[in-house]
Amino acid sequence: MENLEKISRVFGYLLPVLGVVALIILIIVLVKVNKIISGLGTTIGSANQSLDLVKGYLGEFNTTVRAVNNMSMSVESVRVTLTSLISKAIKKWAEEYEAIRNMLTSILNSITKKENEVTIVEQKKEEV
Repeated sequence: MENLEKISRVFGYLLPVLGVVALIILIIVLVKVNKIISGLGTTIGSANQSLDLVKGYLGEFNTTVRAVNNMSMSVESVRVTLTSLISKAIKKWAEEYEAIRNMLTSILNSITKKENEVTIVEQKKEEV
């Protein structure tokens, strides 16, 4: 039993010391946690500023996207209009092709006929 009394006395002396050490460690941990929490406030403030900056950039990007979209729609409108005009011109040309061909053929025939007449007249003059 004597041994148990000695162990009890040792622990009687150690327990208050260990309690003080545990309390000091707990105070150190709480101080560090407090610093971390204080740093979080600053970090969150910086994050909010960064988010506001990103929001501003997104607003500018949205304006740019709208401008590009409007330009794209304008180009598409011009393309559709030109396609329609070219299609109509080709149809009209196809309809008028026969008439134009006949007119050009008659002009070429009349020029050829006049050349032949001039040649015949010249030959007759040479014969005489």
